[in-house]
Amino acid sequence: MLFHAQTCELFWRNDELKPVPDSMSHFTDFETILGKELLQCGLVSRHEYRHWVHIVGTTYDVVEWSKPPSLENQGVHQPVVIAGIFPKENIESAVFDNVRYDRIVDVMDDTPWPVRSERWAVELLKEVLQGIYHDLKFLPIAPAAVAGSEASHREQMRFIMCDGPQYPEEEEQTTWKEVVAFRYPRPFLEVYNLVPHARKVYRSLVYTTCQLYCLHSMPLVVKARSPESLRQTLFQAGDMTGRIQYESTIEIYRYNEEIGGREVYVPPRLLQGTVPSALLESFTLVARRGQHSTRLPRLAGGRRHRPHDCRDDGSLVQL
Repeated sequence: MLFHAQTCELFWRNDELKPVPDSMSHFTDFETILGKELLQCGLVSRHEYRHWVHIVGTTYDVVEWSKPPSLENQGVHQPVVIAGIFPKENIESAVFDNVRYDRIVDVMDDTPWPVRSERWAVELLKEVLQGIYHDLKFLPIAPAAVAGSEASHREQMRFIMCDGPQYPEEEEQTTWKEVVAFRYPRPFLEVYNLVPHARKVYRSLVYTTCQLYCLHSMPLVVKARSPESLRQTLFQAGDMTGRIQYESTIEIYRYNEEIGGREVYVPPRLLQGTVPSALLESFTLVARRGQHSTRLPRLAGGRRHRPHDCRDDGSLVQL
């Protein structure tokens, strides 16, 4: 930090200090971590897709990322299309989480699924999608067949699908979804939106056929249903048709002297369904060195500190 006595100006790294840009401070994540006070920042670096500043007087850096440059380049861990015209036509083959998906599930086809051990999951998926979508343009795809899978007992099965645009103006709302079918304690589905944030993709739970077994609480679906469908959807919750909107995002880093490195704040909305709601509501979650950890400093009466007021001995719990 350098103070210029003649001009009464403060400089950080030979650059004049400036108020935090409105494009950063208007984010809810910024207010959650750094509050509403007017803060000064110094420029760390600026590139075509990234604006990185240091918040003066704190251990925090804020990085603003522009919206993804294209639907095919949303960030790390997004599905990679192998066959199909994305996002205008149905995807025939894709790779996600190191698994290849290439068996299309025709929701309107009554022909039994060829693999008997997977039939329970496919039939459940068809029943749910038929009840939600009247005209499903983009079909889900199942993982590639594995030798010997016919004889194995499947307790869980995953599908991916691309909820593409129904109209040209909806192209920027194209949303990848991951569907997970569980067989026990009773057959049910969980549907996750794959949400891009700061050039990485996170799973966020948006729908389930049975709220009883989910880690995230969602509003129950109370619309009229046929008696036959109640067997599978009596406790369904959330909105499977929900899509994301591609926009700019921010990352908030904090330097941690204990580990000699940086931690990045992970907003609760990106971890819905993977971390219990009780933890998301009570803890501030950060990621460091490929792991997730939480820090929960509190004031008397249960009110949470602003992080730049936190003591270094705040409790740290590894998840």
